[in-house]
Parts: sequence; C-alpha cells; structure tokens
Amino acid sequence: MNAFSPLAVCFALLAGAWMRTPARADEAPLRTLAGHASTVNSVAFSRDGRALVSSSDDKTVKLWDVSSGQSTRTLQLDAMVVDAAFWPDDKSLAISEVATKFPSIQVKLWDAATGTPKRSIKAPGLAWPIAFSPDGKTLASASASASKGSKPRSEIKLWNVQAESVTQTLTGHRAEVKALAFAPDGSTLASASSDKTVKLWDVATGQARHTMTGHGGVVGVAFAPDGSSLASACTNTNVKLWDTPSGRLKHLMEGHRDVVMVVAFAPDGKTLASGSLDGTVRLWDAQSGTLQHTLKAAVGAVVTVAFSPDGKTLASAGEDKTIKLWNVSSLQATTAEALERSFSWIMR
Repeated sequence: MNAFSPLAVCFALLAGAWMRTPARADEAPLRTLAGHASTVNSVAFSRDGRALVSSSDDKTVKLWDVSSGQSTRTLQLDAMVVDAAFWPDDKSLAISEVATKFPSIQVKLWDAATGTPKRSIKAPGLAWPIAFSPDGKTLASASASASKGSKPRSEIKLWNVQAESVTQTLTGHRAEVKALAFAPDGSTLASASSDKTVKLWDVATGQARHTMTGHGGVVGVAFAPDGSSLASACTNTNVKLWDTPSGRLKHLMEGHRDVVMVVAFAPDGKTLASGSLDGTVRLWDAQSGTLQHTLKAAVGAVVTVAFSPDGKTLASAGEDKTIKLWNVSSLQATTAEALERSFSWIMR
C-alpha cells in the first residue's frame, strides 16, 4: 500500500481548493470609454501603454489617453474601419478600411500625432483578414476564390510592405480564412479557417508546418509572447491551447456560452483572455487551462480584447459601442488572496 506524507496530502487539498475557487463575475471596470456610435471592432495599446486606439463600424478611429480615459483625437474616414493599430514605432497608425465591398480593404498609414494620412499600402486584391509582422515589414492577407463548379478555397498572400510586392502565396485551407497572426519572432504565421483547422506556416518557405484539427469553425488565433503556445477561438464556444513546436493540443478551455470571437495573451504569457458573443471576457491560467475570472464585459458581443504592455490593464470592446478597461493586476491579487485563504483553512 502506498503511503502519502502529510505534506503531499496538504498540497493535494490545496490544489483542490484552488480548482474550486469561484471565478467572480462582479468586478467593475476601471474605466468605460464612450464615444463610438456603433460596434467597436478593434482596440490596441501603444507600446508605451499610454495611448489606446480603437476602430468602429461608425467609420471612425479614436485615440484615447489611458490614464484619464479621455478621447484625444477622432479620425473620420469615408468607409467602415475593420482594424486600427499602432505601427511598431508608435508614430503611425495602420488603419484598414473597406475599399469597395467587404472583404476588399485598403490599408493606410496615418500620423498618430497630427491625424493626417501619410501613405497607402498598395496591395491589389487585398482582403480581410490581414496581419502585420512584428517589425511591420511583412503584411499577410487572406482571400477566398472559387472557379466555376468548384468549392471555395482560400489563399494567403505575404506582402513586402516597402516594395508592395507578394513574396509568398500560401494555399491549403478549403474554406474562408477568418483570422491571421504572426508569431512574436515573425518566423511563423497562424491562420484560422471555417474549414475547422488552424495552420502554422513557415514564413520564409511558405510551407505548412502543422495543421491543427478538432475545432468547430475557428475565428481567432493568438500566439503566446514566447511563441511556444497558440490559442484558438472556436465557434463551438471553446478555447483551445496548442503547443506550437509539435502542433499538439495542450488544453481545452470550456465555459463560454456562445461563439468565442477573440483571444489574447498577457505580456508575461501566464494569462489568456477570451471574448465571446455571450458578452463576457474570461481570463484563463495559460499553464493549467483553468478559469480564473469571468468579466461581464458588454451588453452584446465582445469582439476585441487587448492587454497593455505592462499586463496590468485589459481593454475589451464590442457591440455595446464602449471600451472597458479592467485592472487585471487587482484581479490577480484577488486570486492570490483566495489561494492564501484556502491554504490557511487547510493548515488549521
């Protein structure tokens, strides 16, 4: 018969108490930023964390001061904006807007300080979704095509931003590509598709390294900061966490009650955030796959989330036209306190 030491029993009970610690859903946001007149479809922090940029179906892009929550600039565009983000130097904004008919888009760089356009990235046939490499030198774009009598297929093109030329064409998905993301070192591209797969591509060669199956439709992907893991957001309400080098499933995270639209890692890689049509943002332990917190983030869908560079603040936005800023560091402190209480109870 195996004997267990009192210390082993103690830690087993502690782990059980940790797993049973409820994820609170009553935390209030640090700030709520209002000003958009329609769905907010993207949020992104500047690299110094002082500014936030948001885009909306109302054809505007707004810049916000994070510390005050005040809007510092509004750019009025001529078409619906599908994405806006800071360029790596923080001096420019890359704004993607519908060109003629979605998913056809055009990408323009704007001066973040003056709010004036600087240049357009001329990429014929550019279509949503897109993703920029971390250094801003490569642009990935996906588009669907079908010949008469055949099923639609998607191809992904990699563009040299400076030369405005195609460097690679990636084929293999058998349905529309819904999301793209570059690994932090820029060497790998992840693509999520309605064909229920996620593919990892070698950017240099254009070859698929892995194909991850077992999803419903996939609408979002995000790499961990060290590139070792990839999270996928699924239409079957699940979040999946994959080992990037092997392509193997590490964790299945269940809890959302509707389609998961977006996923994002905290800068330290320890926490994963997911936003859903169920109006919540859920925070997961990226190592164990356990649920840490559930935030009532929106009336309607949550379609975008982003962590600040220091990891202390999470921005979420969606159909209710507002952006909410959450104090993630205080949520983590609450979790630590709950763990300490559980340990104290066990040691009595």
